[in-house]
Amino acid sequence: MPDSNFTKELIDRYKKVTSASVYGTVRQMGYFPTYMRRVFAQTPGRRLVGRAKTLRFVPPRADIKRETQRGAESPEYITMGSCDPGDVMVFDAMGKSWASIG
Repeated sequence: MPDSNFTKELIDRYKKVTSASVYGTVRQMGYFPTYMRRVFAQTPGRRLVGRAKTLRFVPPRADIKRETQRGAESPEYITMGSCDPGDVMVFDAMGKSWASIG
């Protein structure tokens, strides 16, 4: 269900803000943003603004392999399916450049 506070007007306002301004404000609020290396714009000149949905990659564990859901019932499919139009899916591969989640 979409967050009622996350409106088109709010998105349009953020499209006008620089990433440096967002970073500075987030730090002033006491949060310490995570740095991502080797990230490149795939659409130069355009901005990406939306509500973030996050998914962290966790390597498979032999001790819980039988309990792990697969296919449409897996946590990654459920998370991806929870995205609404305008949401941004963010994958955390825990620094593994070889890992693929989505």
